[in-house]
Amino acid sequence: MNEIWPEIVEALLPYFASDIAESTYQEKIEECLRYLGWKKTNGTMQSQYVLPIGNNNTVRPDIVLFKPNIESPVLPIEVKRPSNVQCERQVTQLMTYVRQLNLKVGLYVGEKIQLYYNSDNGDFTNVFTAEIQREDVNGSVLCNLLAFSDFDLDKLEDFCKAQYQQIQARDNLHRRITEFFSESNAVQNVLSLLKDKFVPEGFDAKAIEEEFTHLNIVISYRNDNVAPSQQVEPIPTHTDVLYQATQTKSGRDNTQFSFNGSKFYGKGRFVLEVIRHYVKEHPHTTYDDLRKQFPDELHSKSLGVVRLETDIRKEITLRPDRKRRYFLKPDEIIVLSDGTKVVVNNQWGTLFPKFLKAAQMIYDVKSDTPYQG
Repeated sequence: MNEIWPEIVEALLPYFASDIAESTYQEKIEECLRYLGWKKTNGTMQSQYVLPIGNNNTVRPDIVLFKPNIESPVLPIEVKRPSNVQCERQVTQLMTYVRQLNLKVGLYVGEKIQLYYNSDNGDFTNVFTAEIQREDVNGSVLCNLLAFSDFDLDKLEDFCKAQYQQIQARDNLHRRITEFFSESNAVQNVLSLLKDKFVPEGFDAKAIEEEFTHLNIVISYRNDNVAPSQQVEPIPTHTDVLYQATQTKSGRDNTQFSFNGSKFYGKGRFVLEVIRHYVKEHPHTTYDDLRKQFPDELHSKSLGVVRLETDIRKEITLRPDRKRRYFLKPDEIIVLSDGTKVVVNNQWGTLFPKFLKAAQMIYDVKSDTPYQG
């Protein structure tokens, strides 16, 4: 592990416990950059750098980094205090700095540290994230990339490009698998694979198809609420055999939960209804208030319990699998009093006991069967 990363974590973590001013947090970020060798005294680090836009306008990145003998900045940095909930506007700010400077990479520092990549096709994407925790190995990677003595802009851009390509490749794989196992394709594709396996082994194609008449192909999903049950329409063959794919629930815990005398719900729906009810009881709740009441730690920092609908819609364009991870139907989206639209995570499984304990702190919760989560 890079020895500077634990120092950075020790410097920043105390500021997570209080709602400090952004300027104070920025001063601490600048101190951490000095650990990496960047200095205001030699001009390699500047705050509130004035960046012209058009004829009369300017913007001011919080911090920019320079390398000797290069006139323009090599890295713009957007700083937000740890309690800030990142929104699309803040990412757009960083994107503006990157593009005005004709760069490929920008750095966002808030509750986590993120590298954003400006791709040739117009995407501006978070490609690498380090949680501000000692054990996060990504922090050491960032320190190695950003150390002044070894800093190489081409190397940083190549790293981010490779990360972006990996993300794109993974998303393409997800799309292909989703298509392969879609309602209209799943059964026939699986049967085709089976046939392709056995025919080269010398088995008669007609005999294989007759054997298929005894099969009931089941497609199951590992996590609760990943997708609704799929009853695939029968697919006729020349032997008039019908194949069917269904979602199995074998091996799952199907306990349902009720709060304050409500009807019983499955785990994901229970989470949604509890949060919906909480907002109804507290009509002036803001998005930040909601995240404090139901913090990300009840699930995970990457997916959280609640997210802004606008942020998730944007993520879906880059990571289609996100569409299956939140309640996104019009009647499932929660609208706060200020008009903010919030969506709720529907992926719980083994993480559900954390949310259950939080719900039990504010409501009377009952289960339809004994629950040992």
